[in-house]
Amino acid sequence: MVTGDMIYEGDKHSIEQAKKWFNRYTSLIDPLGIPIYHTVGNHDVVSIYYEKKVSEELGYNKWLYYSYFGPSYYSFDYGDFHCIVLDPNQFDGNHEFFEIPEKQMAWLKKDLSFYPGNKPLLVFFHEPINSWKNKEEVLALFRNRKTRLFSGHWHFDVLLDHRDADILEQVTGALCGEWYL
Repeated sequence: MVTGDMIYEGDKHSIEQAKKWFNRYTSLIDPLGIPIYHTVGNHDVVSIYYEKKVSEELGYNKWLYYSYFGPSYYSFDYGDFHCIVLDPNQFDGNHEFFEIPEKQMAWLKKDLSFYPGNKPLLVFFHEPINSWKNKEEVLALFRNRKTRLFSGHWHFDVLLDHRDADILEQVTGALCGEWYL
């Protein structure tokens, strides 16, 4: 499981540069021959802060991510666990912010309705949930379930305790580097 930022600052570089980085990354993981699941990281959202206007070009924003890895939110079962991948990366054309939009919330509620409360859940996303605009609403969906959260973004490892929801969140070091050590 990769919790985002497969490439280095794709958000600030050209679509062509991001494509080179994604190609390099996939050339390294493809020979492994094992399933690898991805979350979209803020550096994987391509060219949103690039100095040239490229918003009409193929690959802009999350489109390059989609072309390599598929949907940015999805679920799957792995052994006894139900795994959920969420995408809080949102962009309004001027700045990036983090929340689970209504369409994704509706999908998440429906996905959870298929599983009893005692089914262990592993939930993956990039930005730690404390930075989300609707964190309380999302945490409420996992309260009273056997849930563990996994995020990236901070480029170092730390365990967060969401005591009010009785849920732990493991922030993992980023694949593209632990920059802030």
